[in-house]
This record gives sequence, structure tokens and C-alpha cells, in this order.
Amino acid sequence: IKNEQIYYATSSKILAYDVQHLLLRFGILSTIHEKKFKYKEGIKNGFTVVVSHRENLRKFKATIGMYLIGKKKDDLKKLLKLTKNTSDISATGTKNIIPAEIMKTIRTIMSEKNISVKEISKKTGLAERLFSYDKRKVGYQRAVINKLGKYLKSKEIIQIANSEIYWDEVISIKKSGKEMTYDLTIPPHHNFVANDIIVHNSHAASYGRVAYQTAYMKANFPVAYMTAIMTNESGDVEKIAEIVSECKRMNIKVLPPNVNTSEGGFKIISSGQSALGSNTSTNTADAISHNTSNEEILFGLYTIKNLGVDISDAIIAERKTNGKYKSFEDFILRVTHKNLNKKSLEALTKCGALDDLVERGEVLENLESILEFHKHVVKDNIMQDSLFGGMQSASFVMKKATPISQEQKLSWEKELLGLFVSGFPLDPWKEKIEARGIDIDKVHHGTIDGKEASLAVIIENIKITKTKKGDNMALVKLRDYRGTIEVAVFPETYKRYKSLIIIDIPIVVRGKVSTRNGEKTIVVDEIRNLK
Repeated sequence: IKNEQIYYATSSKILAYDVQHLLLRFGILSTIHEKKFKYKEGIKNGFTVVVSHRENLRKFKATIGMYLIGKKKDDLKKLLKLTKNTSDISATGTKNIIPAEIMKTIRTIMSEKNISVKEISKKTGLAERLFSYDKRKVGYQRAVINKLGKYLKSKEIIQIANSEIYWDEVISIKKSGKEMTYDLTIPPHHNFVANDIIVHNSHAASYGRVAYQTAYMKANFPVAYMTAIMTNESGDVEKIAEIVSECKRMNIKVLPPNVNTSEGGFKIISSGQSALGSNTSTNTADAISHNTSNEEILFGLYTIKNLGVDISDAIIAERKTNGKYKSFEDFILRVTHKNLNKKSLEALTKCGALDDLVERGEVLENLESILEFHKHVVKDNIMQDSLFGGMQSASFVMKKATPISQEQKLSWEKELLGLFVSGFPLDPWKEKIEARGIDIDKVHHGTIDGKEASLAVIIENIKITKTKKGDNMALVKLRDYRGTIEVAVFPETYKRYKSLIIIDIPIVVRGKVSTRNGEKTIVVDEIRNLK
């Protein structure tokens, strides 16, 4: 026991690593240092296994230390007494550290809470130079990061400081041949243990095979694969939105629901298939034997909010029995289900499911008249089916209406389907946006960290929060054609541009790109309307 550390010295490298291995079994972290020392009349190579830091010393005392005798036992008591009232002790050359990249996260949180380096240094007793960026610095001691986490009241930083992850640098990897692997598991979670490392998945080979199979399906049968994924994720709007974005990246067209072609769930149809044309379509299983180059994915009727399964099934059953609907009047005459009411007809109209039969504005302008007519159709059909057999001459004339704008159509799609399907709010500026050559994907994967970026986007989600001083700020999720990114709008910027922070409205956001928790973000300086 020396210099506030416990060490074990040996001339055997193998024995040194065996001792380190034994300590690790007790949850005690240690480091190995190669030394040269005088031995008889020459110099001999040796190794020291070093245990430092209060937590490791405490564990050592509770496990191995209880078996020490004589001077070693007394020295251990003195060492623990010396460190009793300290949060930690120094340890030259320790490798039990948090990587230096953590300071970027700390500085971002300080900025969000308007805390200066001088203030936090004064309150914590840590040197101001600790907060500067130094390329030579490898990392920070856990005690230091824990102290900063507590002062900043950051659960994230505290969790990192107290995690059981042992950070170390990989110097080299050498192939050592083949060895048998055994499935040794530990309750209650039955994680796999190999070479003292707990692995959360003991069936890597099986999962590797599944990964290969899914990659093969995506590469060779992309439309069938993506349709199956969408069907599996039905009901999760965020997941479906991600999959639709991926489909667009893969140049797979995704169409809104249609009363003449949709089933209940997602379905594959031939490219350009008309609602009034062929009645053929492809389900997911059959698509494997088809050429996917001319196939598209069609939303199902079940995906429409406010429609319901019963009326969806009635529309599909009537179409399968008596053929496709030739006109909107034909649709109203034939779908006599009681649930074809104001709520369901509005939903069908607004999401575009009736676009091949009628313009959306006309239906909404004449909605009351249509429902009144439908009421009589249902009533008269019930009567005539029993007396004269079927009514074929019913008709009415709808008033003309102003066509619905594309912007409004997209808004309704988002409301009723959970996402934009037939277009995107940025479409009017698409060519100009692509010509600029900067998008969210390039922010995530490019080399513009620390530089300014200007993006044409829509806001997908807004979270209003407060700084330490009680000022409002916003955490905003932005989306463009290539992806999403979380950005921070601090109090002064938020006050200035609050009126433009609105869901789904096209805007231009300018700010500095930075990295937080390994993820790219933007600290917003300016927001302006794209229109």
C-alpha cells in the first residue's frame, strides 16, 4: 500500500493479468503497469497491479482486505481512514475515466442552463481549464464528472459517471484461432457471459442469419419487404412515417388509401393501376414471384382515422361482389352501411380515398345534401327490395366548389393518416432545396460540426421547457426530405421567432451544428418563413 494506492508486484506478466482478472470478479477495477527494477546485479522487468479510487478501495477492504494480517492490515486501515472524508483520491495514470468527449455534452447543458465556466468553477471548486477543449486530454475521473452532474442536476451526466462501463483504449486486436463457446447464463435476465464480459445476446449467429435474410429480402424484393414491415408496424404512426421516408429514399412510391383498390391493410399494386381499371393487385406473399420494378405500396382503409373497421369492410365487400365504383354517385348508391355517416364520409374525402371519383371540395361543400340523399337511398332500398326489387334511377346534382389546395390536402392526410403520403410541404421549393446541397442527412453524417448550417424544414414536434432562470425555450424536432434532427431554440431566439414555431409549416432554420451525446444537433440563431 503506497501513495494512496494498493498494488501487487510480480515479475510474471501472466500472474499480473490473473490477479487483475481475480479483482474484476469482485468488481474491483485495476490497472497494470510495466516496471523495470534492480534485481541482484542486473535490471529485471516486472509488473504492478494497481488499485486506486475510493470505491475500488472500499470493495477491496470488504472482500480481499479482510484476510490481510500484520502491517498490510494496518496500512489498509490507515489508507481508508485517510480517504474517509474525501469524495475520491487522486491516482496518477488511472485508466478508469470517462472519455474526454463528455465535456461537449457538459458544455451544451451549461449553455442550455445559462451557466458560465466561471460560475461552475467557483461553485464546484474545479479549475476553469478543466472546461477547455484539449486534444491531448484522454478523459476525466468519474468523481469529477459526478460532481458536475450533481451541480447541473443532470441525470444523464450522473448516470454516465456512475455507470459500470470500464472505458479503455483498444490498442490492437489479434486473431487467436477458434475456441468452443458455451451458453453460460446468469439469472434473472440470463445474459451470456464470455471472457468476463456480459453479452446481452447469446445467439449472435442466429441473429446474424436473420439480419442476412432480411437484408437479402430488402435488396431483392424491396416492395414486398417494405409492405410487410409497414403491415407489422400498423398502428405505430412514428414507425410508419420512418418506413415511408425509407420507401421514398428507395424510390418506392407509397399511395394514400383508395376505395377502389385498398384492402384493410397495406397492399402492393401495379404502378399506375387505375381505380377504375383492372381489378388485379398483389398481396405481400405473392409479390415474391413478381417483378418489383413497377409496383407501389397502397395504404389500407383500416389506417384512416375516424373511419372504422365495419364501414371499411362494407366498402371492400361491395366492391368485390359487384365490381369497382364507377363514380361517386355509384359509390353512394351501393354502400348502404349505416356507418357511412358524416364522420366517416369526411374521413374518406379528406384523406384522398375518393379522389378518383370526386374532387374533395365538392364533397365537403355538399356534405349535408349527400348524407340526406344517402339516407333516402338506404330507406328506399330497404322498402323497394321487399316490394319492387332495387332502385336504379336515384340521382342528384352537386353544387360546384373551389378545388382544395395541395397544402390543405397534405394537412388532412397528416391529420387522418398520421403522415404526409401524396406529397410533402416542402414540394413547391424542392428543386431549389436540392440545388443548395445541404440537408439534415449531411448534418448528421457530414463534417460541418461547429459550423453554421441553413436548412429548409418543417417542424414535426415542439417541447417547451424552462431554463434555470425560468425563461421559456423550445426543443424542436425538424424534418426534411432526408431525415430528422433535434434542435435547441434558446430563450432570446425563442422570444424573437415564437410565432414561426408551428407544426408542419415550411421554414428556414439557421444555426450552429454541434454534437451532443454522440448525436448532431443545431443551436438555432434564426428562423424565417419559407414562403
